[in-house]
Amino acid sequence: MLSPRHEGFISYCSNHQQTPTYLQLNIHNNLTLRHYFRYGYA
Repeated sequence: MLSPRHEGFISYCSNHQQTPTYLQLNIHNNLTLRHYFRYGYA
């Protein structure tokens, strides 16, 4: 179950696909989620 903060971030990324490649967006998502989990926002 994702927190509202996660859902907001994911929908933001879905609505702003202006990054050069999908791969870069995916890497960004992975790093951000890892940051969230590490600092206990989940």
